[in-house]
Amino acid sequence: MADRPDRFDLRVIGANPFRDRARLELAVPARAAVDVRVHDVRGALVRTLVRGSFEPGRHPLVWDGRDQTGHQAGSGMYFVRLASGREVLTVRLALVQ
Repeated sequence: MADRPDRFDLRVIGANPFRDRARLELAVPARAAVDVRVHDVRGALVRTLVRGSFEPGRHPLVWDGRDQTGHQAGSGMYFVRLASGREVLTVRLALVQ
């Protein structure tokens, strides 16, 4: 695969701060179970974006600024955390209303 990543990565590919949707890219080097969640600055879970098995490659992810119940999250700083086995990566997002 020409575009097969050589390591796990999670990066913001859209605007940051964002208003409507945060666009991210997940890079997976080999088939793996992946868990990507959004947390607030206190560490509380806001939303699980994906949880499951991913094939190698680059995968687009979108967070629409909503929590698990579908309510709009407030303006502020959020952390998107990727966990897969021993790999843990975090990126910071700012939501502005």
